[in-house]
Amino acid sequence: RWPSKARSDEGCNCRYSPKVNKKSEQSFSNIPVTIDLPDDIVMDRSEPYQVKVTLSSSNKKHLDNIDVQNLQIRTAIKREKFVPDHKYKLRLRAGNVVKLPAGIKVESISPEVLELDLQPMVSRKVRISARFDSLDKLPADFKMVNTTLIPADVELQGSAKQLQNIKEIYVSPIPIDEQAIHSFDHTCKLNIPSGLRSNHTSVLAQVEIAKVFT
Repeated sequence: RWPSKARSDEGCNCRYSPKVNKKSEQSFSNIPVTIDLPDDIVMDRSEPYQVKVTLSSSNKKHLDNIDVQNLQIRTAIKREKFVPDHKYKLRLRAGNVVKLPAGIKVESISPEVLELDLQPMVSRKVRISARFDSLDKLPADFKMVNTTLIPADVELQGSAKQLQNIKEIYVSPIPIDEQAIHSFDHTCKLNIPSGLRSNHTSVLAQVEIAKVFT
């Protein structure tokens, strides 16, 4: 009997190992969080929230090419979950990270939960007051006799806490110089405190200048 032919793979312990791409991670700090609020709710915070976002990709170059200025988190408050005088716990999820390039995955967000101080929105009407950069620049024989602001008041919206100490709103300084010898109109920007809404952003100032007779 002829000896049987030995199999070429007899006694071979070779195993196939598929190639695995190593995942790379990179963290980005101070990523702004944009929070959309219902029209009747305000947040007692003027500065935006910022968080750290950790991203991953199988291609490290994708992470290296990320423009951090384009990273943003956007989420919204659910009206039905709002309870006055209680902290609102807002959970940030991977899907809230917008403008992510293809091939990039969100690994984590820190902090993952933000505690927000939300309040019902209230309205208050306050008067508008004029200011001038320097009445001393008027020629010696002229004076400012009257200033009319149109409109004379403004309606502000915010939390009760934000509005409680606001009695009036000032306009940006009205310019006065040596050539102010006639009455004039000037459109003024309103200095609205941060975090408040207003039904006007500017007013018309009608300034009356008169000659002084001695």
